[in-house]
Amino acid sequence: MSHDFRTNAEIIVKTNVKGEVFECREGLSFWGGVDPDTGCIIDVHHPNHGNFLSEKFILMPTSRGSCSGSG
Repeated sequence: MSHDFRTNAEIIVKTNVKGEVFECREGLSFWGGVDPDTGCIIDVHHPNHGNFLSEKFILMPTSRGSCSGSG
């Protein structure tokens, strides 16, 4: 399913890329929340449980946890 949406973002590195965007409306912990081998969201409490993040641009409002993907 494809749809257009707008968001505000800060450009950190200027480049020209194309790819699929995955919109994650809740923060996600990459430590225990995502299978590192498959990219599947394995956190059963996350609304995007079962979706795959591999080879996608991930937009999310915040991260969870204190390691790896925390920002």
